[in-house]
Amino acid sequence: MINLKGKKLKYYVKNVYGTDRFYLNDPREARNLQRLTKNETMSPEHMDALKELAGLEFQQVLEKTGEVPM
Repeated sequence: MINLKGKKLKYYVKNVYGTDRFYLNDPREARNLQRLTKNETMSPEHMDALKELAGLEFQQVLEKTGEVPM
């Protein structure tokens, strides 16, 4: 079994027609999320479930740059 506890997934928020969309920054992680959820984006509910089930952590970064906002 793989231990994912404490692994940080970086994501960025993009506003699309007045709705905030959460995108994973890493293309490989984004592909795997899409395979699991059948969605291109993540919801706060997805994030909560992954935190609870796998002990994952999430860190918001700036779009495309991957830098942590101040």
